[in-house]
Amino acid sequence: MSPSIIIADEPTTALDTENQYRVLQELERLRSEQDAAILLITHDLDVMAEMADEVLVMNRGETVDHTDVFSLFDSPRHPYTRELLCSRFEQELEEM
Repeated sequence: MSPSIIIADEPTTALDTENQYRVLQELERLRSEQDAAILLITHDLDVMAEMADEVLVMNRGETVDHTDVFSLFDSPRHPYTRELLCSRFEQELEEM
């Protein structure tokens, strides 16, 4: 099978860091070898930052932001997107 699109719905949820890394490596390998696109559905902003080129942010079933991954982190347009990013940074500070 040579899929043109690989759909990965929360592929790293509840995994420890090492196994999360392995899953992401495997997805990257498949993308490269199959010349496939990956539709990655995730709540994990770190995974998104590592894997995504383009990001679509949804809130209550509606698209609120759609941009490249760098713009999303550098200048989020929608208030909901800004809230998501702020909560991520707050969580990182609490872990320190």
